[in-house]
Amino acid sequence: MESNKNRMITVLVISLLWFAGFANAQTQLPENFKQIQTYPKNIKKAIESVHNMAGNVDVFWFGYRFNLRPGVNFHNVRINDNGDISISRHRHGDEGDFFEFGDADLETVTLQALSNLGDEEAREKLKKKQPVSSVGNRHWGLFYQVYTEDNAVENIKLFNTGRRNNFGRHPVFWNSSVETSASADFLTAIVHNKTYSRKLLKTALFVLSLHDDNRVVQILSAVAAGNRSVEVRGSAAFWLGEIGSEKSLQSLMAIYPKENSRKMKEKLIFAISQHQSKQSLAFLANIARSDSDGEMRQKAVFWIGQDQQPSALQLLLQLLNETRSVELKEKIVFSISQHDSEEAIDALIKLARREPNHSVRKKAIFWLGQMAGKKSLSALGDIVEEDGQTEIKTKAVFAISQHDNEEEAADMLMKIARSNSNPEVRKKAIFWLGQIDSPRTIDFFKDILTPETRR
Repeated sequence: MESNKNRMITVLVISLLWFAGFANAQTQLPENFKQIQTYPKNIKKAIESVHNMAGNVDVFWFGYRFNLRPGVNFHNVRINDNGDISISRHRHGDEGDFFEFGDADLETVTLQALSNLGDEEAREKLKKKQPVSSVGNRHWGLFYQVYTEDNAVENIKLFNTGRRNNFGRHPVFWNSSVETSASADFLTAIVHNKTYSRKLLKTALFVLSLHDDNRVVQILSAVAAGNRSVEVRGSAAFWLGEIGSEKSLQSLMAIYPKENSRKMKEKLIFAISQHQSKQSLAFLANIARSDSDGEMRQKAVFWIGQDQQPSALQLLLQLLNETRSVELKEKIVFSISQHDSEEAIDALIKLARREPNHSVRKKAIFWLGQMAGKKSLSALGDIVEEDGQTEIKTKAVFAISQHDNEEEAADMLMKIARSNSNPEVRKKAIFWLGQIDSPRTIDFFKDILTPETRR
């Protein structure tokens, strides 16, 4: 009896706490929101009921929240000022930010990789791709902009519910009783409606991918493999890759062999790479080894290089030994340079010293120069001193000049300029020293150019 009484008290306390939290959440909504609780299992009927409440207006907003699938983090989606979307892999605190959806932008990820290695052109392009709007992690809401004439959805947005200016002067109706499955049903209907714009369809696919509904992977897979535009299909594939489940990976891998569009295949490769599992790596390796399209082989190698697992590096080294294509070898060398580990530096040093192919050696030397650390700098110095080919020596000199540690790079270049036995190598060292803005390099030039020193 006592046990039952305690359980009843516990349930009552939990209920009161839940109600208090719910009430507090409601007070966080703006005053201009009109609270409704109608048709929780049918969004279309809920919007029709709002139409009757909206009165004499042309447009209104209809909003609610749904249950997010496990693993959704609002910190990692960024929209750029040109409307493209990129995925950030860095946390911005526990709260994080959620950036408004635009389009899947693979270029941004590539620019980030090049910028991290000191590519100035990539760095400048990346500066222009800054996020322009965000939604708070706690106070988010999904909103449809609806035209009262035919109840057609004009826009889909994820907004911070605390910002009134998001909604203009249009009335906002907030439904606090929508079921997640009903939300997924309504978005699926939008996706299958060919009268809507591509922009709206891609936004619908994105929001659909956030739902905690076991039908989502199947719906996105059907769109990715269907007969819609590559832009829409690619968006479905992109968000399948972000879901990260075994089911979504299997779907993506099943679509790839049947795909004919090169652009779509590229998007599938990227989506598969986001799973970062043994299966996804093995699939990408198979593309790199045997795909009939050389460009797709290179894309697979690039995305393997973005995986920081030790197994990804080992896979790249295997591919390097297996392939005969010089162009693909060069791409593999770049991908090795993307791996943040001592093993990657050791691999590049070995290639820079011993790789029989001249072109591949030059690439290894170049990317070694972009990697910080005394180990890589010392290896470049050894190449300058020991290698028998002048062109390889001068490439190593350039790589030294690009090193992150400017002071140590300048010391090594001054030593080469003074004492290397090869005149062409000394000239290159002096040239690249002239690009380093440092009082020490100015003193060096004064020293070697004074008549007393030259005698």
